[in-house]
Amino acid sequence: NIDDVEKAIRRRWMDIERNWRNQLTTMDFPLLENEKIRIGLDENKQPCVVVEMPTNASHSDSIQVSRGLFICIKSLRMKNQEKSRFIVSVEKGSELVYSAFLSDYLMTVDLKDPRGSFEETLDEWKKKWAGLRKPIGPREEEGLVGEIATLLELSKHIDDSAKLVDSWKGPLDGIHDFESNPLHLEIKTTIRDPPVVRVSKLEQLAPRESGALHLIVVHSEIVEGANTLPMYIDRMLNNEKLISEKEAIIERLERIGYSPKHRLHYTRGFQISKFTCCPIDENTPIFPPELVAEVPSTVTDIRYSLHIKGLDRYTMTSESWEETGKIMMERGLTTGEV
Repeated sequence: NIDDVEKAIRRRWMDIERNWRNQLTTMDFPLLENEKIRIGLDENKQPCVVVEMPTNASHSDSIQVSRGLFICIKSLRMKNQEKSRFIVSVEKGSELVYSAFLSDYLMTVDLKDPRGSFEETLDEWKKKWAGLRKPIGPREEEGLVGEIATLLELSKHIDDSAKLVDSWKGPLDGIHDFESNPLHLEIKTTIRDPPVVRVSKLEQLAPRESGALHLIVVHSEIVEGANTLPMYIDRMLNNEKLISEKEAIIERLERIGYSPKHRLHYTRGFQISKFTCCPIDENTPIFPPELVAEVPSTVTDIRYSLHIKGLDRYTMTSESWEETGKIMMERGLTTGEV
């Protein structure tokens, strides 16, 4: 049963972590009754599985075959036997994503060709990860990165993680991405220079009748080797302050349409350079929401691009993030206006 194997592998990783000493450390895996398969943590403390190779196997350096997934072939001495071993390593924090895949691989591996078996299993799982539901689109991907980056910044200055995560309303169809009684935040990610943000709903930037609204612009570049969306998600799920709220965070990711099954599809790296805050009030030069009443009924959707260089704005610093966090936590949170 693949679920039993997956649970056993993760338990083995936890057992080995207690005895890891800055070098590849492995244990046998009796569940599969095959002494050529071992579970371990590599020299970088990354979870791995080790499979004995045929004697004529060629060695290879570590290569990344997917985000957070690495393979190599090297000679290792185990139980006083020097033999070639095929090693599959998983980036720390990605165990939940790949443990089922590794379980399937170990249950079906052809010991005459562990590398070939790995490629076949990986191809099959890529199709599974694609699933019936498509990955979220590029704009949604950019937006989610910006919201997560904002959540991580706020977590540095807000101790009540439950209230902080509860304020993240964007994935739950909130009007704004973060909503608290005194302050709402609308997050927009831009990869354009000069910065331009896309407003998909007029109410997103409509001044609030009670309380403040800040537009937070996340300035990002697409850079090879920078953190991808799954990497940002791993950082969020493993953040010390946020880990207690993992269930609520996963619920939001599911509502957005993100699935770990699609991890291999998100290959763009996002390098965030800064955050800009634009306070929104009745004097802010935006599309006037009140004009909606004059729009013909045949028009059902109005979207526009906003150049932020024409807005009052300032670059977010540690001090301004701290002040934002204080304002957000001044009173209890709500899902809407008060």
